Amino acid sequence: HDLQALGRWLTGPACSDEERVRVLHMWVCLNISYNFEALRTGNYGDCSAQGVLRSRTGVCSGYANLLHALCQAAGVRSAVVSGRAKGLSWDTGGLPSGPEDTCDDRGRHAWNAVLLRELPPDGAVPW
Repeated sequence: HDLQALGRWLTGPACSDEERVRVLHMWVCLNISYNFEALRTGNYGDCSAQGVLRSRTGVCSGYANLLHALCQAAGVRSAVVSGRAKGLSWDTGGLPSGPEDTCDDRGRHAWNAVLLRELPPDGAVPW
């Protein structure tokens, strides 16, 4: 499973970075299964791009690592971003009340940031 060759092959017919990202995103969605057992047990396994491609399963960080590697292969600038998300463990209306609420895996998430166009010189993004 050569990630470089796969990324180039999938995006060969695409004419823009937007198309490349759309193709790669759809391929990952259609070919990788979410590993709910890993999420339940906390045993995530190999979350590297190559590991997820090989096993065809992963959690959010594995999905993000795979999409990032495929974007790189296709010449699209991207990054993996990690942080917190309101997920299954989120207490509706609640906020973390102390260190015990912020020092475990609850709410941990990973996703991708993709640069499709250059930002204005000051980096401001219009709302």
